[in-house]
Parts: sequence; structure tokens; C-alpha cells
Amino acid sequence: MKKDYFKEQIIIGRRERIDLPSLGIKSLKAKVDTGAFSSSIHCHKIYTKKIKKTNYLCFNLLEPSHPKYEETFYEVSEFKQTKIKNSFGQSETRYLIKLPILISGQILETNFTLSNRCE
Repeated sequence: MKKDYFKEQIIIGRRERIDLPSLGIKSLKAKVDTGAFSSSIHCHKIYTKKIKKTNYLCFNLLEPSHPKYEETFYEVSEFKQTKIKNSFGQSETRYLIKLPILISGQILETNFTLSNRCE
């Protein structure tokens, strides 16, 4: 085993603060699940639109009652739909996007499914 392997590892806790630099969001509380294949991010008002031949996924992060809520809509052009099993074991279709996150001083490319838990 490479000797520097353990030096490259970072230790994170069950709950961490992350930044989503591509969305301009800083210090968002995140729950870490090392057994998951992707992360989920709570959104609402999720919809798609087409502008000139490009499809966009539009969404608003958080709920209006959240202290960091802003009336900002985000748009991404790279997305797909995927089936996942939710925390109750039920299969559902969600949108999947890829976002860079900043956690513990490192930027990582992360897959996020968009989840509206209030529906």
C-alpha cells in the first residue's frame, strides 16, 4: 500500500458545513452518509424548460421557512433522471445533477438528486 495514502485522506463527521461554489452558497449544513451512491439536496419548484434547443432543469433550494432561503432559482443544463430508493425503501424518480462542493478545504465533484420532501 502506498505510504502517502493515509495522508491524502480527510476525516469528516456525520454533519459538516459545505459550500456549493457554483451556486454561490456558503456554509450549508450537510448530513454525511458514507453508504450512499449519491447525495440529495432539498429543493422545491423543480421544473424543466427549453431555451433555443437546450433543456434546463430549474429549481429553488430549501423551503421558504429555512433561515438561508432566498427566492433564487438555479438552472443547470446537464442533468438526467434516475430511479432511487428513498429512506422508506420506496422507488422514486428524481433529477440528478453534478455539483462541486467544498468540504474540509477540498473541492469534490458530487452527484445530487433533487428531492422535494414536502410533496
